[in-house]
Amino acid sequence: MVIRVLPVVLLLALTAIGAAAVVTGIAEQHAADTAYLADFSRPGAECGAGEAHFDESDGLVLACKPRGGSSVRYPGFSDAQNHAVEALAKDLGADSLSTVDRARIQQRVDEFAATVPPAARPHYDEGVSLGPVWGAGLAWAGGAVALLGGLGLYLRRRG
Repeated sequence: MVIRVLPVVLLLALTAIGAAAVVTGIAEQHAADTAYLADFSRPGAECGAGEAHFDESDGLVLACKPRGGSSVRYPGFSDAQNHAVEALAKDLGADSLSTVDRARIQQRVDEFAATVPPAARPHYDEGVSLGPVWGAGLAWAGGAVALLGGLGLYLRRRG
């Protein structure tokens, strides 16, 4: 009896682990993809996914909970780069931030982000990653594992 049940349990576990890896990988990749976004909103409004949040009416930094603070802190940016982004937003926001102003701020963030070495970029490892496999790579690998587990269950039931 145990010999007949054990393969099914192992295949179910393989499928569940693969599915968990897919969800974790997608979440990690989303967090990494939004690390260098500038978010624009009004005080009291919910802040978006970006690391820095600016008041669209005056360009000042919004303190969003739980992440935000009273200054810009992009991962891997120097203090001078963070200050330059904050100063640009404040200067452009003197008469509220237009769509063009927002694009200029995001462009400056993108320019600085392009200079951040890979080792200094955020890696949102939730403890499930396997060495260098995280984010989208973890999601794809997890999908393959889940597919193999499901296929094994199908063939086991069919045979």
